[in-house]
Amino acid sequence: MRSTPPALNSLFGSSKAPMPANSATASATTSTGLMPCPSRATTADTSATTPNANKIHLAGPELGAGPDEGEVITGLIRHAVGGVTGAAACDLIAAWTVLLDESINDPQLTTPGDYSERSRSTLLRVPELTRRGFIGITATSLVATSTASASTVSTKAAEDAWIRLMDGNTRFVEGRQQHPHASSHWRESLIDHQHPFACVLGCADSRVPPELVFDDGLGDIFTIRAAGEVLDSSVIGSIEYAVQHLHVPLVVVLGHANCGAVSATIEVVKGNAQVSGDISTLVRTIEPAVRATPPKPDSKTFLAACVNEQARRTAAILQERSVIIRDAVVHDGLALVAASYDLGSGRVVRLG
Repeated sequence: MRSTPPALNSLFGSSKAPMPANSATASATTSTGLMPCPSRATTADTSATTPNANKIHLAGPELGAGPDEGEVITGLIRHAVGGVTGAAACDLIAAWTVLLDESINDPQLTTPGDYSERSRSTLLRVPELTRRGFIGITATSLVATSTASASTVSTKAAEDAWIRLMDGNTRFVEGRQQHPHASSHWRESLIDHQHPFACVLGCADSRVPPELVFDDGLGDIFTIRAAGEVLDSSVIGSIEYAVQHLHVPLVVVLGHANCGAVSATIEVVKGNAQVSGDISTLVRTIEPAVRATPPKPDSKTFLAACVNEQARRTAAILQERSVIIRDAVVHDGLALVAASYDLGSGRVVRLG
């Protein structure tokens, strides 16, 4: 869930200002949970200067939300305008709606200058008392509306991210690579920020670079690589950063055919080999996947099955070990996908 955009505090100062409350006024709300606006709020003139004012006072779902989200929104507005009536209340509602809409739909809004002229002009008309009410509910409202809708939005984002990866992989397989986002202009545009659309945890194997496999470019994929996709605190922390701070909707654990780390673990489990140094840490971590894989008729098939099992187990363990990732899956629609890459064909397949 997104925190309150910094621009809100820049516009109005401290977000800890007291919020007006008046139970008598609150009880005078309409059946939709909102106070009826005076007639000026529905005139053509006012609708031009306070966009959405006509919509918001009718019902929550007018915001484009479902019924449940509408109830959340109307309840928050009712609480915010507790001691404010008439035109001032409508100004507050219009301002809250305009800025909240922009804040939710663009996480990069960080300063007042980032918001549209529409938002700024609307907000400047709100009296000081209603500004306090507005800013007092901003953090709560962003969290509440995110709870109501983020899962749906992020689930769609995760699906779109996976489709984008698969489209790129198809181009790679067919030799139609576009090599996007590789120009000097694009490179320079990423100096101060990055907005990857997916995170890929892949093997350190030199034959499986995600940016090439998925035909993507600079800033597109947040890539973490470790032999056998082995998890440790640094790997998990890196994925948490991608999820919590870069807001990627999709994390892919990408195994691959003929993985050396998995192959070495199989030999150790069979008693045919020994490893030394920190390589033993890799083997110990992969060993449960090898032991959990049923026997196969030949070693090649067994290796492939172990590779797939390791990718699946890593995706599952990642969610078990990380509260941040687990919460993002439950509340924000984050998708964790286990996949496997074939060295011969170049094809990536999603594992069930």
